Formats: sequence, C-alpha cells, structure tokens
Amino acid sequence: MAYPLKKIWYIPGLIMILVALTVTLIPSIPYLQDYMEWVYQAWLLTEYIGGKDIGVCLVNYPVPNGGLFALLLLSLVLVIGWLGAIKVYVVLYAVAFGWGLLRLIKHWDIKGKWQALVVGVAIVVFSFSHWGGFVSYQLSLVVFVWFLGGYSRDSGWSYVLLYSLLAYLAHGAGVILIVGIIIASIVFDNFKRKQLVGIIPVLGLGIWYLLASDPTLLPYESPLTLSSSSKAKLLAWKTYNLAKSGPYRSFLMWNGENATEVRVWMYYLGSAANVLFVGLIGLLSSLRLLTWWRNRRTLSSAEHTSGYAFSALCLCCMIMHFIFPSNFLGIHYVFLRLFIPLAFLVLITNDQVQSKLRTGIALFCLLFFAFSLINYSQVVTARKDVDYDQVFYDYQARTSQQYFAYRIFGLDIRWDLIQAERYDPIVYPNGLLIECESSGE
Repeated sequence: MAYPLKKIWYIPGLIMILVALTVTLIPSIPYLQDYMEWVYQAWLLTEYIGGKDIGVCLVNYPVPNGGLFALLLLSLVLVIGWLGAIKVYVVLYAVAFGWGLLRLIKHWDIKGKWQALVVGVAIVVFSFSHWGGFVSYQLSLVVFVWFLGGYSRDSGWSYVLLYSLLAYLAHGAGVILIVGIIIASIVFDNFKRKQLVGIIPVLGLGIWYLLASDPTLLPYESPLTLSSSSKAKLLAWKTYNLAKSGPYRSFLMWNGENATEVRVWMYYLGSAANVLFVGLIGLLSSLRLLTWWRNRRTLSSAEHTSGYAFSALCLCCMIMHFIFPSNFLGIHYVFLRLFIPLAFLVLITNDQVQSKLRTGIALFCLLFFAFSLINYSQVVTARKDVDYDQVFYDYQARTSQQYFAYRIFGLDIRWDLIQAERYDPIVYPNGLLIECESSGE
C-alpha cells in the first residue's frame, strides 16, 4: 500500500475531509452542538455595534476566545449572508486545517506521510471538539499547526510573535501550546532563546485577562475538597474525558437514544478503542522520554522540534489533567484540549514507531473515524423538533450508553433566534460579550 501512495500520499486524508464535510453539510445547517451559540454571539456583536440595546456589552479586556472566529465569520456574512457563511466557514476551516497538516508533515519530512495525515484528520481536525462545536479552540489548533509547519530552531522572534497573537485572537489553548512548544524546544533541542521575545506580548495580554476577567464565569473547583468516593468518581470522569481524544464518537438522537443503541457492539468497541488510544499515547511518550534521558549527553541539536519535546509536554498534560480542576486558567478542560494535538505530534514524530505499527495506528483511526461518520449521518438524517435538552437529561438517566455521545442539536435553536431577530441571554459568557443591564428602551 505504501508504493502507490508514495506520490499521492495526501489522497486518503483528503477523502476523509471531503466525506466528513459532505456528511456535516447534508442538513440545512451544520449541527455541531455549541457552534450555533458562537454564531449567535457573532450576530449579537453586529447588533451591539449597530447601537441596539440588547442586554450584552463588549468586554473591556483582551479575551483569548472568539475574536478571530467572529472576524472570519462576519467577513463571510458581508459577502454571502448568514446561511451561506455558517456553511462556508466549516468548509474553509477544514481546508485550512488539512493544508496546515500537509505543511507540517512536509516541513519535518515525517516518515509515513499518509499515515500521519490520516491520524491528524481523525483525531485533530475532526476531534470531539469539532463535533462539540468548540469553534474558537479548533481555530486555535489551525493556527498552531500552521505555526509548526514553518517552525525551526532558526525561527525569529517576529515569526513567533505573529502566530502567538493569531492564536490569542482565536483561543487561549493555542497560545499555551505555542508557548509550551517554544520552551520545550529550547530545553530538549537547543533552540534559540531569542524566540522567547516573541511570546512576551501574549503573556502580558494573558495576565491582563486573568486579572480583569470575572472568575465566577468559570468557577474554580478544587479536587482536594472532595470526599474519597467523590474523588474516585472524579478520577473515573477525568479518565473518560481524556479518552475523548480517541478517534471514536457517537451522537445523541432526537428521541434520546444513542446512535449505537441498535449497534451495541460498536459502542463498546469504540469506547474501548478510545481508552486504548490514550494508553498508547502514554506508553509512547514515556518510552520516548526514557530514550532522551539515556542519550541526553550525546544528542545533537535538531533542525525541527523533536519527539522528545512533544512527549514531555504530552505526559505533563496527562498528569495535570488529573491533578488540576477542570476549569483552570479560564479554560474548561484546558489540559485535555492541550493533550489532543500533542498526542498527534507524539504519534507522527516518534521514530521508534516502526512502519507496520504506523500503518496499523492509521487504519485503527480510519476505522473508528468511519464509525463516527456513520453515527453522525444516522442522527442528522433522523432529526425531529423536540425539547432536546430535556431529551438529553432523560437519556442520561436511563441509558447505559451515555459516554462519547454528543448533543449535536443542543443549541441549534440559536439559528431560529437569528432568523427571528430575537434576543436571548448568552449561554457562554467567556467570549467577547458579557451580559449587562439593558436601558429598557
């Protein structure tokens, strides 16, 4: 299989993107859980700028969430209107992401190029956060892979500054990833320290945000205050959340059933695959760092960041995911969000992974990616108008298949509000807008 793909290694990944986009755009609007909430907030922003009294205000501090998405979406709206914009944005996002992965793989001359692209599409481009509609976070990952696609030990501070500012406009997770990669590359690969100059502005903006923002928007929870039984439950819950980074997804249907309730074998097989994926990443990262420790005195400087830096960051994120509270640094499940792209980088840069294993991992991800698309297409084509939130809670109370099932219809009512030009309280007040008192006009 490697020979015919030698020249056109990008074809399998390209087909995956095209099929996923086709399935996503079959309905009248893209059903991606939180997506419509952020579209609605972008619409509210236009109303606010237009001088209307809508009960929300623009924040007066630099929020690392939503700015780049709002800018891109509203630019599309000016050209093709709201309905066209929300569809075209999804297409452009996926194309930019895929292109960024191509640059990254070529830039580092990754072994097993088609395998790397397949894995990237399955676990990063169409990760759980894509189906969850976490648009700003996903956009920050696009910035991150483009950053890595041109990053080397000789990159100047201006290169770092450009991408770190773009990442800040998108989402804080992207900033943390870029800062972490730069520091780890200096430690493990002797990259030039002058690159640190480029991250000073975003660090300043981040400190300003943390000092100025309202901490109650994402309440801090301490695992240390929990009872032993609660800690055990929290440990199980965090293990499950980490396993979301795997290649398998399912979705909640309009009647409250999991898409796999008629295919129970797929649910358990997919759940096991996600847990296995996390275990594999932990094992590969540990072995890679062990190799670095044994050879640290004889290693030469790398042109590009090596697997050592990624493995160290990946293990740190896994550990801190369990130690720190879910809401930390103003980001929900911050270490899980950092883990997802790092897991991909661990897989593609580890030269200890033999060719057959790389192919096996790629086919593994491809299989469960296909299962996910089957589940999604089954759900969106059976869509009915119901009280979806109530359905979800009823479903959780009665089913044993409550994991890895995403509420893709959860906030699609926001599209109805835009069409009717009605104002409702925002669901996530951690973006550019916050609620404020209306003048009553």
